Amino acid sequence: MAPFTLTAALLTSALLTHLAAATTTSSHTHHDSWTGCLPGPFAHPSHRPCTSTSFLPWTRRPYCPSDTPFCVYTNSAIHRHGLSVVGIPAAVATTLNETTSLPHVEILFDSSSPAADAAHAALEPRDAPYELRDLPGKGKGLVATRAIARGAVLMVDWAALLVDAEFPRRVRRDLGREMLMEAIGGLERGGRELVLGLARSSSDPTGVPAAEDVVKTNSFSVDLGGRSFMALFPRISRLNHACKPSASTRFDMQTLSSTVTAFHDIKPGEEITISYADWGLTYPERQRVLKQKWGFDCTCSLCSSPAKDIAESDARREAISRLGKEVLAQVEEQNYKQAIKLNREMLVALEDEALVPHMGDYYEVMARLYGALPDIDNAKKFAKLALEEFKAFGTGEKTDELEAFVNGQPFFKQT
Repeated sequence: MAPFTLTAALLTSALLTHLAAATTTSSHTHHDSWTGCLPGPFAHPSHRPCTSTSFLPWTRRPYCPSDTPFCVYTNSAIHRHGLSVVGIPAAVATTLNETTSLPHVEILFDSSSPAADAAHAALEPRDAPYELRDLPGKGKGLVATRAIARGAVLMVDWAALLVDAEFPRRVRRDLGREMLMEAIGGLERGGRELVLGLARSSSDPTGVPAAEDVVKTNSFSVDLGGRSFMALFPRISRLNHACKPSASTRFDMQTLSSTVTAFHDIKPGEEITISYADWGLTYPERQRVLKQKWGFDCTCSLCSSPAKDIAESDARREAISRLGKEVLAQVEEQNYKQAIKLNREMLVALEDEALVPHMGDYYEVMARLYGALPDIDNAKKFAKLALEEFKAFGTGEKTDELEAFVNGQPFFKQT
């Protein structure tokens, strides 16, 4: 989770603790349509065990070399380009005390479900508002072909590769390269071409196999059931990095999809960018992370600004981190007036720096702080602002209590 999003979550959690707010109901839905077994990393106790001869839902025999606990699992038909998972089988993971079960993942393999049909339709929209172009000094990138409103969903992409983050450290290099090639080779033909056509960053392209180079260059870290995986999204990988991006991504663990949403209004001809680094890092921190993980020195508009502007940006980012901690401390002391004062400073800095995809979480914190005084008029003012942000960015699961409050119900439900 990005640093500033984490701050907002901690503040909300602290407020709920001190104000005795009721716990919220999980938004995840259990899908009962899957009747098969789930071998491999996605096995789960709620499903019947697989027979030794069954590959379902995988479309080929899992590739499990004898001298490593990792296996390659592939379904070449899912989401058009296919999906390969490099992970430890659940039975082995249990023995090693490193379980990787992912509950309710059956929807991924239920080709008859409405969600699967919607996934296919959203994967390659006929009226996509962007196109792939050659960009000077950047290789290829996605450029808007028409105006895109802030909060609009540009793309939904599904992971083609999921690789356990421990895999590179625990498998012999030659075997690891062989398994990555097996994972990519098992994808649908178009999926293989899509993945292997992505950018490479190795300084030794003749010595590093394409599969390894592509995975290292284009993967994002995601959390699956408490375990870290490298996830490669073939279309999202075409989006270049910027430290003040024009779009943001949101990963859904239940569907293994990632949604790209416009960070601000995007003009025709403007490049669509996302941030590869955590939100809120200073210039030196960003450069170090991007060089170590992605292999490039950032020259985006922010990093190419005059030294004075970069210094001012870094000062705001450091202030936001500091203010977040100070607000949290005041909340824990139930000193809400001081928390509101500090939170206002943080809101101004966040808006000036344009650091988060939307301000809904921070407006919600302010609404709850005012509600704790209580100052109902100001609490409703910020609740309405939070609602606008949540609705614009599709985070509807957070709106029910706020809407009820705006419409006259008590803000905090008593336990």
